[in-house]
Amino acid sequence: MNLVTSFFHSRWLAGGIMALAASAAWSADTSFKPAVGSGFVIKGQANQDLFRVQGTGETFAPPLPSAPATGTEQLCMDPATGRLLRCEPGIGTGPAGPIGPIGPQGVVGPIGETGPIGPAGPTGATGPAGATGPIGTTGPAGPTGPAGAIGPTGAIGPIGTTGPAGPAGPTGATGATGAVGPIGPNGATGATGPQGPVGGTGATGAQGPQGTIGPAGPTGATGSIAAIHAVEVASTGELCQAVACCAQGEQVVGGGHEAFNTRLGNAAYDVRVSMSAPGTPAACNGAQGWSVRVLNSFSGDNSVSCKATALCAPAAPAVP
Repeated sequence: MNLVTSFFHSRWLAGGIMALAASAAWSADTSFKPAVGSGFVIKGQANQDLFRVQGTGETFAPPLPSAPATGTEQLCMDPATGRLLRCEPGIGTGPAGPIGPIGPQGVVGPIGETGPIGPAGPTGATGPAGATGPIGTTGPAGPTGPAGAIGPTGAIGPIGTTGPAGPAGPTGATGATGAVGPIGPNGATGATGPQGPVGGTGATGAQGPQGTIGPAGPTGATGSIAAIHAVEVASTGELCQAVACCAQGEQVVGGGHEAFNTRLGNAAYDVRVSMSAPGTPAACNGAQGWSVRVLNSFSGDNSVSCKATALCAPAAPAVP
């Protein structure tokens, strides 16, 4: 079909055309043969052209340009017969034109009302770790927490090096007079002198007066009883051994031990002490100490516990 005109606006004109088409279809044809150079015209009451067919076959509907746009369809022509027909769907629609240029930015409209909050979206993937930020200022000290439980006794660490001598302390109180020292060895026998002449027997002299009391002797060394302290070392095992070491420059003046197992009642003390004595153990690196060795031949579960205690005091100065 060929498009003849856009939108048939005049309903009564469309009705007339359809009536002519119906008359041509259902009754004998009525023919009009205009003179050469003239055409077929339908006039209105005001003598205006309503429909014109030229001798060349051109067809005009003059009222259409000014008629109100009330039509909804296009009018087509059969190219074989020239019959005016209803257009098939899609007729009259040309190809899409090129996209026009983007128009200027319109003014920003008013902000609309905030819509309701949508449902939470799925959790996104974890992003890469950011760079470490600067260290913040130190916050205030928190309150002191409760004291923790006492942990088990750690293994005996190596003896540290002797620290520098401390400043001289204040002069102590005068100690008690020291005990009389042992009698020194006899001196070597001197050479025999020459025989002197025999003197005459002298008269017996009168008894001399009592001599004056001699000066007090020097103050004895400060006693060490107040400086005694205890060193305790605990251990466990089927053959339990513990060594309590005095510091360098000290001497062991006493000691003892404790020993028991994990049994209940009196059986907890069913152990055998094979040694509890002072000495210079290898573990003390040359210092004096107290060694304890305990075993329990009736258990065999390494449940024996033992503790060595050494009483240490500063070594006494050598007697001149």
